[in-house]
Amino acid sequence: MSSHDLSSFQRIRKPHEERKIEQLLQNGKDIFSNFCPPLNIYPTMIPPAPNLTDYIDEYEEGAELSSSNKSDQQRKKDYEAEVRVYRALERLESDIMVFHSLKYTHGDYTLFVGDHQVLTGKRKGNKCALKDKDREGECDFMAVGSDYVAVIEVKNVAVEDSVAEDEKKRQCEALAGTFKKSDGQRVRAINLVKGILGEKCNSVKILQFSAYPNLSAVYGTEFPMDEDLLSTVIFKEDLRRINEFWKTRVLSEQSSAQNPTTESSSLVSSVSSLLSSVQPYVPSEQGILFGLQTVSLALQTVSSIFGRDPEQQAAVVDEGGRRLVETKILDDLRYTLLALWCTEKNKCMKQKCSLGWYISDIDRQIKMGDITFRTKKRDPNPSVFEAPDEVKKFIGVNNLTAEQTRVLQSDESFLWINGPAGSGKTVVLSAKLLGTVKSSTDNKVVLIKYGGEDNSSNHYIEALNRAGISNELIETYMAKHKPLDLADLIWKSNYQVFIVKVTGASDLVWLNNVIKLLNNQFHLFIDDIHSKLWVNPVRYYEELIGILKILASSKTVWVACDLIQGYDAMKLGVMRQFATSLTENLSNGQLVSLSMNLRSTCDLSELLSTIRDMYMLCSPNYPAVLGTFMPRQINGHFIHGPKTVFHVLNQCGLTNLSYLVKEEVQKLRTKDGLTETEIAVLFATLKNQYKVALNSVLSTLSENAETLIKFCTSMHSNSAEWPAVIVLHKAHQSGSSNEVQLSGLYQAISRARVHCSVILFPEEGKSMKEDCPSTLGLLEQLTDAAHIVWH
Repeated sequence: MSSHDLSSFQRIRKPHEERKIEQLLQNGKDIFSNFCPPLNIYPTMIPPAPNLTDYIDEYEEGAELSSSNKSDQQRKKDYEAEVRVYRALERLESDIMVFHSLKYTHGDYTLFVGDHQVLTGKRKGNKCALKDKDREGECDFMAVGSDYVAVIEVKNVAVEDSVAEDEKKRQCEALAGTFKKSDGQRVRAINLVKGILGEKCNSVKILQFSAYPNLSAVYGTEFPMDEDLLSTVIFKEDLRRINEFWKTRVLSEQSSAQNPTTESSSLVSSVSSLLSSVQPYVPSEQGILFGLQTVSLALQTVSSIFGRDPEQQAAVVDEGGRRLVETKILDDLRYTLLALWCTEKNKCMKQKCSLGWYISDIDRQIKMGDITFRTKKRDPNPSVFEAPDEVKKFIGVNNLTAEQTRVLQSDESFLWINGPAGSGKTVVLSAKLLGTVKSSTDNKVVLIKYGGEDNSSNHYIEALNRAGISNELIETYMAKHKPLDLADLIWKSNYQVFIVKVTGASDLVWLNNVIKLLNNQFHLFIDDIHSKLWVNPVRYYEELIGILKILASSKTVWVACDLIQGYDAMKLGVMRQFATSLTENLSNGQLVSLSMNLRSTCDLSELLSTIRDMYMLCSPNYPAVLGTFMPRQINGHFIHGPKTVFHVLNQCGLTNLSYLVKEEVQKLRTKDGLTETEIAVLFATLKNQYKVALNSVLSTLSENAETLIKFCTSMHSNSAEWPAVIVLHKAHQSGSSNEVQLSGLYQAISRARVHCSVILFPEEGKSMKEDCPSTLGLLEQLTDAAHIVWH
């Protein structure tokens, strides 16, 4: 294994430099104590999600791209290569700290390294003349372990088998150049590490790698280097087997190194053995002694046996037995790197390491529709349009996709809009509604908003209020308002827009009668109609379509729907009947689809797309007609967030379930984290004793009774959304309908905009591995789109 000379960087620093270093250390300690997660078998990732690029644009298939667009597209692909490495590293079963995109200024670098020479380029060998605030360098990934540091540079290079031989040869020749370039980038990062460690650097193994996430190992022979140097290359196969790679290429190297930390490594090795032998959760009728608490006692015992100097030994656990602070020798390095990573323009933004803060920042970007990056030097994305002024001002969305723009420009008075969760249906309906009302003071609108208890009519109300449009809201649960009574309230209202928020059970007979009683005098908008398309006779569907067509002859009628989210009401056969009826009665121009997910991160979108595709395959005779009503879900942008984790319990237990829920919420509620109202815990079905116990757990995690974390069924969350969602899902047993399980998961996960964790558990007394084959098949399909963790 190749590593650079570990001779220490020793120089006399001036007092103001020492003060700056002390401040960096203190900032890093604050960040570590407030934001770094507790002891786990997985790394602490800095940042908590890979969202560090301006190249977030998705280009519509078939769009004409300028050279600038193509350049941006390539930069996006380059960054996505880094994301692949990030996703692999976060799967490592090791409690290390990983820094992604560690940027440092000339002033930072000089503070630790001193005056230095230029390492690459035309001025190589000359004294570096950058200004303190100028960027000195950037390290793609730096992993800090117990007694080692691994520096990784990423290159987006691929050799395509499909190209001509001369092009393939050119691609192979380019590999050597990229490796040489990455070597220069690594040297700077390694020098920075040695400068921070000072005289301690001889006690630390510093390893270096070049990662090629899109390059197969079969092309390893194309690198003009010996076998030892070739071992520093990470191929895409290595990323798929990252734990095996790390054990053989990193841990074996650092453990075999002869240095003063051998004893520390022995302790860590002993601790690792203990960790592997202790079950995470040990259920008991009388209570529980959690595995981590057991580990805490064991670690303290090991520490006392070794009896090392306190300055050299690890601070094994904190008061709750939550974190193994590994070898003391690298603590100062972690703290300093944390502070450097968070510092911008001499200001330390400590909260950038908070998962909750990061979720909030991504959520703000998504909610505002900032799905493209515009500068004067970059051509606009032909697939994204700047939203009209009224949409930006009143709805708060800055950009619309080409799909949304085409829908808004439609001349059809009757439009049925199909689209997956988060595709922008509500934004389009809001924009059309505002335009309809503003076009004439005589125009009066009825908006029927279906959904669960958290039915979010606020999107419409806030937009109408900003636009100065008078509106009135009435809520009807279980159709408690008889059609005649509701119609009477609407007729008597003096407001321009009358919003009917419908929750609970209601059928098409009720809806049809309400519309008929309005006597074709109001423009009509219906949002999330899928949530109440109960199993009705076909004649009621046909009657609804007929009523809407008559109304559309003189008024605007726009309807938004996603049939998959109607899982609790409609089976595939019923959907087929309904879709066929709509297809026969409406023209192609009246049936439109939105396919791009805009509301969620691209990682959640990928997961939802996988589940959606699996749902469509539930029927071997999937009818083509349903393709219009259940369009495939694709990314509308490349804004990344945390990857969804599926916690899988082989056996169900209230104690374990409560513990996992508490841990998941606490991760989100750290300092500068999410508020209670930004988190929801959703479930499809739970025993009453489970509901009571979990509600009690969530109450203790809320600061006051008025802002409790939302805890409700998936059905009642229909049309609601939160930045972070925790899903409790009871696995279906053998013989049950897989389409219900898939659509239920889809509906619950789609309520999350940025972060989602899923806790899967079997029926009490059952085993996930033995009694839930369909769920095991589902997990196998989701391996690439989510992290699967067994408990």
